[in-house]
Amino acid sequence: MGDQADDLHIALDPGTTTWTVCWKWSSSRAVHNLKFGSTYSEKDNEELDATVGRSLSNWHYGLDVRYLDVQKFENIKLGILGQEPYTRELKQSFQATARAHGVAETPVTLFENLFKHILATLADRYLEAPESEGLLRGRRFKDIQKLCWVTHPVRRNESLRIILFEAALAARFYRVDGVSESMAAAHFVAFQTKNQIFTAGKTALIGDCGGGSTVMLYGCQSGDAYTEPVGRTL
Repeated sequence: MGDQADDLHIALDPGTTTWTVCWKWSSSRAVHNLKFGSTYSEKDNEELDATVGRSLSNWHYGLDVRYLDVQKFENIKLGILGQEPYTRELKQSFQATARAHGVAETPVTLFENLFKHILATLADRYLEAPESEGLLRGRRFKDIQKLCWVTHPVRRNESLRIILFEAALAARFYRVDGVSESMAAAHFVAFQTKNQIFTAGKTALIGDCGGGSTVMLYGCQSGDAYTEPVGRTL
């Protein structure tokens, strides 16, 4: 590692019904699931409910939205991807927010505030990781560079990718990268098994079953390295 200070790598998987977030220090192999608390539940949750609420003064995320009298945004991902009736419903939710609160919100500002919520939650949690104290080097959370990875569907993803990238940069991530959901699943399996799933002469088949489609990927080992998994959407 030398004298270079560690960055925080944060990955967001915006699903159809829930969002999940993982994070790690750049020099550590330990990956942590970010846990979210709730005013209405004693248990922390490793999944963040994908329904979002907007009040006059703030955005609201997670289980709390179900119990609040706020303008609700549901099926956000499907709406951005152009699937009806969700696209129409998402537009109507933004219009209702403008009428009720006099603010012109957009999918970018929705996700920007989601990323800020994730960073605020991580600021309360990152010291729980046993390796954090040795990697902080006296820095405060706000002084640590943070890299964001976001997943996106394999197909019809341009609008969602642009929104996620713009929102993450607006939330002050210093760098944003993207990876398809199915490719992320394949690399996660490879990481968890230390590439042992890709054995010489054999092909590994990995299925990514999402809310709107299922993608099957396969990869095999060639020499000392495995080939980049190739996928097909069903």
